[in-house]
Amino acid sequence: MINYSLIFYLKLSFLFILGSFFGSFINCLSYRYINSLDFIYSRSICENCGHKLNVSDLIPVFSYLLRKGKCKYCGKPIDKSHLLIEIITGIVFVLLFIKNKYLNYLYLKDIILSLILIGLSIIDIKSYIIPDGFIIGGIINYLFFEFDDIYLDLIRAFIISVFIYLLVIIMNKNNHKDNMGMGDIKLIFMISLYFDAYKVLIIILLASILGLIEILIHKRNKIPFGPFIAIACIITLTLL
Repeated sequence: MINYSLIFYLKLSFLFILGSFFGSFINCLSYRYINSLDFIYSRSICENCGHKLNVSDLIPVFSYLLRKGKCKYCGKPIDKSHLLIEIITGIVFVLLFIKNKYLNYLYLKDIILSLILIGLSIIDIKSYIIPDGFIIGGIINYLFFEFDDIYLDLIRAFIISVFIYLLVIIMNKNNHKDNMGMGDIKLIFMISLYFDAYKVLIIILLASILGLIEILIHKRNKIPFGPFIAIACIITLTLL
């Protein structure tokens, strides 16, 4: 007799492992972008000692835990953000499957969008830059999977992003500082293709709340806003 519960949990386990590998991959690409390294021919290295890593050093989650969070070559601590990204990406793969219930094109579309959001968040945190390539990738992903109402979605995205842009200009003049960069506006345009106006509003409000919490806790005058938009998007994708 087929144990469907066991099969379901095996699927979730497989998707978590698969997601952690993709998390490791997108983290690697983001690191190479930030450090202007070759995307194809560069070998993964320890960020502390520069030693080239072997395949056994690159197994997501497992390698970090096996080495107790330290490089086996120099013994220095490995940035915990690598482990966190791998775990988060694995969880996102699982949550999206639970929501979609099938491994279909909608699941694949949401997975690609999530990976794009995670990648640009890593770069924005490190460099305060949201690369146009990630935005273009998000738009291409939308156009590839969307079959209906493309023009309406484009118009909605344009109107929302222009409205936010004008609002930011007013806020910048009143506060005499930059509250949001053009990269954030482009990101809002991109996500507005995927979500209706109501959900975009929820995403912006949630991102603003999360950003405000970050400012209050760490008492920072400036934060990259892209990661908070990305977090809000992923929460909306997986839970709403």
